[in-house]
Amino acid sequence: MPFAEPGVSFTIVPSGVGCTSTGSYRGKVSWEVPGSMTSKVEIQVGEQERQVFARSNESVGSEETGDWVSKGLVFVLIDRNTDMLLAAIEAGPGQCDAAPAADAEGDAETGGDSADGAPSEGE
Repeated sequence: MPFAEPGVSFTIVPSGVGCTSTGSYRGKVSWEVPGSMTSKVEIQVGEQERQVFARSNESVGSEETGDWVSKGLVFVLIDRNTDMLLAAIEAGPGQCDAAPAADAEGDAETGGDSADGAPSEGE
């Protein structure tokens, strides 16, 4: 890992600085898939039992996570029309030493744009 089909770009980067008390952080997942391949994508999270994180009808886009990303968490980009694996990446470390840690309930801001959604099962 990482893996990407030719022409596909798929990234996860910390959005803002700081981490929760457990070391997790907010991230920004971005993708770019050639329009000739597909415009309907799904981002799944997890290595063995994947959960749907996001779906899009756009071949280019991004989505913010909540405070649940941690080093080694696997993100997978799937073509919704064919179930073809387009790309897979592992999250890197957050920027935990750059700012005071947010509490586990998410009351403190970590900077950057935010999203409240954690991966949901069965979407």
